[in-house]
Amino acid sequence: YLIAATIATEDASFYHNPGVNFRGLARAAVENLTPFGPGFLEGSGGSSITQQLAKNIYIEQEDRFDRKIKRKIKETVIALELKQNYDDDQILEWYLNQIFYGNFSYGAQAASVRYFGKSAHDLTLAEAALLAGLPQAPSDYRPDIPDNLERAKARQQDVLDLIVKHLDEISKIDNPAQPGTPLVSLTLEQVQAAREEPLNYVENSFQITAPHFVFYVEDQVEKM
Repeated sequence: YLIAATIATEDASFYHNPGVNFRGLARAAVENLTPFGPGFLEGSGGSSITQQLAKNIYIEQEDRFDRKIKRKIKETVIALELKQNYDDDQILEWYLNQIFYGNFSYGAQAASVRYFGKSAHDLTLAEAALLAGLPQAPSDYRPDIPDNLERAKARQQDVLDLIVKHLDEISKIDNPAQPGTPLVSLTLEQVQAAREEPLNYVENSFQITAPHFVFYVEDQVEKM
């Protein structure tokens, strides 16, 4: 469910594009470079899943939110090369294992345990839709903060809308464990049931005694 929700939310053309979501880039160009958007370089980024992976792995952290064209071109070139050299499932696995979901949760498994106390494999459609919506703005949508609960639920509903919109694409995703069979088969009834399913979050606990030191060491290990 999380794979389906992520693709519907972030890059519905993931399994067919060359590493760049050209429709998303066209939308971003309209939003960022014309009078029809919120302002110059103030709209959405239009990045594909592969571009987001390239940005998070190959672009220095202090430059990741730089909206300059030069940075975007670098990210795009790397994404195109990634798609040429690695298969889609490998790229998606890397993406899901490192994307930030808020609350010190990097990767889908960490986020699933943090927010729902279960493996990502066992998420319901409702839970998966909630998690798939977090990477866009983790600090605004992370549901462990009481003031965020309403925004998190609204974001989850947006993700479920995107799942309905891209239901045909989702149904064509191949199961890497069983080639030739669909990863997941979803119906409108299942999506509607997910809209109404209550979400049971686990109690937020933070058990790192010296977080600044721990995350400094973690950063050094990543660089090594």
